[in-house]
Amino acid sequence: MYGGLAACVLLLGIFTRPVSGSRGDASSPYRSCVGKCIKELSCPDHMQSCGWSGECFGCRYDCMWKAVDIFIEKERPIPQFHELPGGIQFQEPASFIFSLLNFCGFLVFFRQIRKMRGLENARVWTMYSVIGLITWLCSAIFHARDCWVTEYLDYFSAFGFILFHTRLIVSNYLVDAFCVWICNGFVVRGSHISYDGEVYAVFGCSHVFILVIISLLVSVKINQRSFQKLFDYGYNMSVCLGVSAFTTIMYVLFIVGRWYQFNRLSPSDYMMIKIMIWTNCSVLLETLDFVPLFWTIDAHSLFHAATIPLPIYVGMYLRRHLEENEYVRLSKNV
Repeated sequence: MYGGLAACVLLLGIFTRPVSGSRGDASSPYRSCVGKCIKELSCPDHMQSCGWSGECFGCRYDCMWKAVDIFIEKERPIPQFHELPGGIQFQEPASFIFSLLNFCGFLVFFRQIRKMRGLENARVWTMYSVIGLITWLCSAIFHARDCWVTEYLDYFSAFGFILFHTRLIVSNYLVDAFCVWICNGFVVRGSHISYDGEVYAVFGCSHVFILVIISLLVSVKINQRSFQKLFDYGYNMSVCLGVSAFTTIMYVLFIVGRWYQFNRLSPSDYMMIKIMIWTNCSVLLETLDFVPLFWTIDAHSLFHAATIPLPIYVGMYLRRHLEENEYVRLSKNV
């Protein structure tokens, strides 16, 4: 549970680059040089083709340094590029490593969930962790090899994560909060309503796989250029951001509902607020613009680094929330 903000962070962090590309890759000196690679080596004429390997990759790598020399000569800021210094055919290594660490974080979170006894909607949280694992694995693959296939896998898996997260906040929190507000007097304060977690889990998981399968099937039917013309990034970005904003509002309503219900916030509620603040601050890293440290660590990779501990902290939040609920039940029995 990154919170709705986390979903927005994932969008801004994972999706912004595929849409607009690195500024260095879009620069005139770099594009002009790459154009020569396409003519002389018969390289793919589309930058995101999976055919940029071998000599073509080496040629494009040389173009990066030629463009850097031009920027230095003209005393202009050096923009970010995708290629890894050293000529290794591996793009955005820092983001790749940090994505894998996020994957490991969700793996720890998965194990935390499995050890919790009595956790409400445990299957929903388990499926959430699985979808998080899929999302960060696709992110790592994309940052290791940026081409149209990995880009769409990254895009659709993260969108599935966002959709499932919205279902999670509705199934786990939202209905309780609104019942307390609307049905106050009919609902006992502190009580909890149970839901069928399996339905939401299956619904959310299906989005991940269905969207990925659809993207692959469409790519088989039509060529890459046609697919990119048909795929409206702007529209999909608007939809994703809208869903993320809705999820964020739901978390805020949940916190307000908790205050209204108990006239105070529990330690786990404060932990949730910290998670939301943490994710909100991490997105600010995406706004930074600087020459990558060691030509490798850029603002985007720093965002990935900032989100590594979040799933583990979410597991701690769930443990604390579970302990609070157990204390309430024991108090009622006494």
